[in-house]
Amino acid sequence: MTTSGSIFLAGASRGVGHQIARILATQNLPVLALIRSPASQSDLQAMNVETIVGDALNLSDVINAMNGRISAIVSTIGGYGNDSCKTVSRQA
Repeated sequence: MTTSGSIFLAGASRGVGHQIARILATQNLPVLALIRSPASQSDLQAMNVETIVGDALNLSDVINAMNGRISAIVSTIGGYGNDSCKTVSRQA
């Protein structure tokens, strides 16, 4: 895969998103992970994944993170109950 920018990954803090980050990093692909909490930042950076702290449900955080340097987007974000649906509805 040839990329002109990073692969933007939302949901890389844990679970499937974290495994995707690991796989992409082992393939020496540039990954930019938007993470909500800095708790997983050092683990991702140790895998050579660039991290930015922000909320994937906040449009300005996503735009600022992407900053025109993204070639692909992967999202593995999930929600807890109705909280994520309410947040998206308020922004719509």
